[in-house]
Amino acid sequence: MLSLIEAGDLLWCVSEPILAEYREAISRPKFSAIRAERLQGVLSTLSQAAVFIPLATVAESADEPDNRFLECAEAAGADYLVTGNKRDFPARWKKTKIVNARELFAALKK
Repeated sequence: MLSLIEAGDLLWCVSEPILAEYREAISRPKFSAIRAERLQGVLSTLSQAAVFIPLATVAESADEPDNRFLECAEAAGADYLVTGNKRDFPARWKKTKIVNARELFAALKK
């Protein structure tokens, strides 16, 4: 997915709270097998390619930080919100379909 974003084939929309969530997430033990420098490099590359979106307040998800992603998707008018954790999200949010990476790649192949 990183190569698609770098090539401009996918538009990655974020907000400052989402970047903060990513910074916190990459420090979790499940990512300890990946060198911290590599994760920071990927996050830096993504940040440079990102479109920063101002947010409105959403309170749909039971996991409060996940609402930042819904807010961003809504503000950006995103076709897809890609997550590794779909259980805390509705199947759709406004016009945005909530998918995992595999589902996004399948949709892009159509």
